[in-house]
Amino acid sequence: MKTTRGFVLFEVMLAVAILSLGVIALGRCVNNCIVAQGARSDDQRARLALENRMAGIESGETQLDDTPKTEKLEGAFAGITLTQRREAIKAKN
Repeated sequence: MKTTRGFVLFEVMLAVAILSLGVIALGRCVNNCIVAQGARSDDQRARLALENRMAGIESGETQLDDTPKTEKLEGAFAGITLTQRREAIKAKN
C-alpha cells in the first residue's frame, strides 16, 4: 500500500513537471507572435510612409533636388526617419 502511494505521488509530480514545461513553451510561442506582429506593424507603417512620399513626388507636391535630405517624420509615422536622395539612371544601349 505504501509503495502505491509513493508511485501515485511520483506520477503526479511528473505530470505537473510536463504540464509546466508545456505552459512555458506556449508562453514563449505567444511572446514570439507578439514580437512578430510588432515588426509587421512597423514595416506596414514604413511602407505607408514611403507610398505617401512617392505620391507626393508623382503629383509634384514634393520638390526633388540633388542633395540628400533626411527628415524625421511625425504624427502617425513618429519614430521613422526618411532619407531621400536622387540619382541619375545610367542607360545602356
